[in-house]
Formats: sequence, C-alpha cells, structure tokens
Amino acid sequence: MATEPVRFEVLSPRGALPGGESYQASAGLASLKGKKIGILNNTKSGGDLLLPYVLEALKGRVGEIEFQEWRVPFMLDPAEKEPRLVEIAAQTDGVIALTGD
Repeated sequence: MATEPVRFEVLSPRGALPGGESYQASAGLASLKGKKIGILNNTKSGGDLLLPYVLEALKGRVGEIEFQEWRVPFMLDPAEKEPRLVEIAAQTDGVIALTGD
C-alpha cells in the first residue's frame, strides 16, 4: 500500500505584518561595570516587587553600576511612548525592562 506524502502549511496566528523598517537587536554589553543602566517600568503590577532584588543582585555582582528608572505606562499611546523610549536609549548604556503581571 503506497502512501502519498503529507504537506502541511504553517500559518502565523498574528497574520501578515505590515511592511516597514526592521531593526537588529543591539549587541550585548561586554561588561556592566561603570555603566548606566536604565530601568524601564511599564507600571504593570508585579514589576515593583521584583525590581529591588534584581538591583541588589546586580550591584553585588558588578559593584560599580548606576541605575535610573523610567516609568512608561503600558497603556500609554505609542506616539507618546516613542519619545520617552528614545530619551531612555540616549541616556543609558543598556536597559532592563520590567514587564510584571
């Protein structure tokens, strides 16, 4: 009994993405020592609970490190978020994003 090959087509549940620019992720930092790290808090519940532990662990591991926190609410309109995200990127060497729930 001969069987025919089965062909599957995999579809994205997100649908077609609109055209536009795509960006590569930035290269990771070789070291955090002496760096200014931005903390991006999207104000969802849970982020504030974890943050102190993350900062304490990083300070203990790295030593010389500076943190600055920005609150950019999750529900903020994207047009209002963009300038704040650009500001964060301009003023820091790297960013830790909190997305607690």
